[in-house]
Amino acid sequence: MSYKKYCNRSHNAVSGEQTVECHLSKFGHVVLNAMINSRPDLVLIIAVISCLYMLNGSHSGFVCNITTVIPSVLLTLVVKDMNPIPSPVIKSILIFWTFLGVGIPVDYICDQVTGYFTLKFIVLESTLFCVYQRIIQSIDESKFMAKNSPPVIKQNPPNVLNFQEEQVSNQCGNVTYDCIDISHPCYTIPAVLTALENTNQSIFPFNSNQYEQFDLNVSPGADSCVSTIESVMQFVSQNFLTPELNVNTDGVLELSTRNHTAALELHNSGNCKLMWLMKTNSNNHVVAMPTKGVLKQGHACKVVIEVRGKIKKEKRRPMLVFEYSPVENNAQYFKSEVMDCFNLRKLKEYVPIKIK
Repeated sequence: MSYKKYCNRSHNAVSGEQTVECHLSKFGHVVLNAMINSRPDLVLIIAVISCLYMLNGSHSGFVCNITTVIPSVLLTLVVKDMNPIPSPVIKSILIFWTFLGVGIPVDYICDQVTGYFTLKFIVLESTLFCVYQRIIQSIDESKFMAKNSPPVIKQNPPNVLNFQEEQVSNQCGNVTYDCIDISHPCYTIPAVLTALENTNQSIFPFNSNQYEQFDLNVSPGADSCVSTIESVMQFVSQNFLTPELNVNTDGVLELSTRNHTAALELHNSGNCKLMWLMKTNSNNHVVAMPTKGVLKQGHACKVVIEVRGKIKKEKRRPMLVFEYSPVENNAQYFKSEVMDCFNLRKLKEYVPIKIK
């Protein structure tokens, strides 16, 4: 790949100095900048070992294999870290390893054939170049999405339980439950129940006649509020953490060979943090960028839907399915143990799409 330079000459009338300012073309600047910013070590290794191979001659099978295996291993590690991984990159990586796997046994047969290792080097390096080009394209798409994503929607925090403070001799520690944080000093049972009674009924839909149904685990006459607060918070966290995911679209999502991308917005309208995952029942290769994520309460994110490959006929109406579930603050998201709990209490939001 060659990078053409453009030079601009300028003359300062006051000092009489003449300066020359050179810069890369727009295409060369974008590609070179993406290569250096993404993996500068990879660029250096490919350049050094390519020069090494050229110096050692075209019949050096060992050098030919080394100059292609080392960058391919690094590229494979780069692809492994990418999320989501574009399918063209995966295909190019598989093609390269297939060429290399077939070529190594053939080396023993064609060892003395003039130009064999030169041809093999050109084929393998061309495949690596295609892989690297796919990675740069994916990085540019990610930067474009991040630059053009809508601003984060902020929402006022929910009403905090206003407990009536009473003077109690005992002091409690700090109790944290998901989205609710209650700190000392202590509050007695009447203060807790009064606060619940005065809270918005849409969040706590019960009246004072239902208080005896709660097991507050407090002995009669006890002044300590630890078990009271914990019991109430357990009841609240188990019954009133209601995740709600709203999918906002500009009309019907239409995907075709000409218009193969569409955008939608996910908004967390519930009262807790949630994690979401996109699936589809389409016969076509429909992907989302990103495919999964975590949304805080009141926040939103943009998702780009794309159909790849040849368009196939749909036997049924294609749908996008967004599965979501509440999560704890300190959870390690999308781990196996978290996904088991996610699948047990997940909710679904369906979005119809049209592919033509």
